[in-house]
Amino acid sequence: MVRRGLEITLDGTIIKNQNLTWNSLVNWSFQHRYYHQLDPEYSSDDAFTKVGNRYDIYKRELFLRDPGGNIIHRNGYPVESDYQYQMGYGDPNFSFGFSNTVNWKNIIFGISIDGRIGGLMYNYIWDKMFDTGVHPDTDTKERYDEVVNKLTNYIGKGVKVVSGTVEYDQYGNITSDTRQYAPNDVAVGYQSYMQDISGKGEHGVMKESFAKLREISIGYQLPKSFLGNSKIKNASVSLTAQNVLLITGFKYSDPDRDTEDLNAPSQRMVGFSIKLGL
Repeated sequence: MVRRGLEITLDGTIIKNQNLTWNSLVNWSFQHRYYHQLDPEYSSDDAFTKVGNRYDIYKRELFLRDPGGNIIHRNGYPVESDYQYQMGYGDPNFSFGFSNTVNWKNIIFGISIDGRIGGLMYNYIWDKMFDTGVHPDTDTKERYDEVVNKLTNYIGKGVKVVSGTVEYDQYGNITSDTRQYAPNDVAVGYQSYMQDISGKGEHGVMKESFAKLREISIGYQLPKSFLGNSKIKNASVSLTAQNVLLITGFKYSDPDRDTEDLNAPSQRMVGFSIKLGL
């Protein structure tokens, strides 16, 4: 593999006078991995492992769809492909950061913001909430009918195959397709439908874009006159908060954790410190 990218950093002092100093840093970067050489025997034989292709191609066995993009159902449930297809890329398009430190007399204020834009990741928490029935979107009439009225009346949106067949090559490209479709009208239990799609196809795959207020702090440097003739040469107190605010469309999880396992929300932490110099 080869790694190609670009990083730009700008930093400097925006304001500096007797009482006020403001230092700032802005960073923007991206990097992607590419296949550079392939072993003729051991490299994967698929549609994605090619010289020049990105290494972070995000691929999954997607739900089958008709030419209009509707999900194909069989016996009332979505049909998952036997082949993997590309959904996008796992690495972000770019990352950014913005840090500031302001010194005003004896007060020190700091703030740090960063984030990543683009890239796909599986949201295990969000998807598992459908499987266990705790996701707000599972509070539906069909669920009520199943639990209270003992009805299995959920009809998944999409189509079903009424005739014809389809053939694929070894990479999942369609070589022959005579299928005819009709709207799906097979009713099943709502719970079994949601549990069936959990962890399958593209269900739960989301963009991992986010912006985070990473850290904010305020401190106070005690004047030397306050220390008097003590052995302490300098002293300061500060209050710091981390993971203060997260802005993302990645539901119920923190994409900053960058894992497809238990990507739960990060903890917000607040700390107080005292520093003494002798």
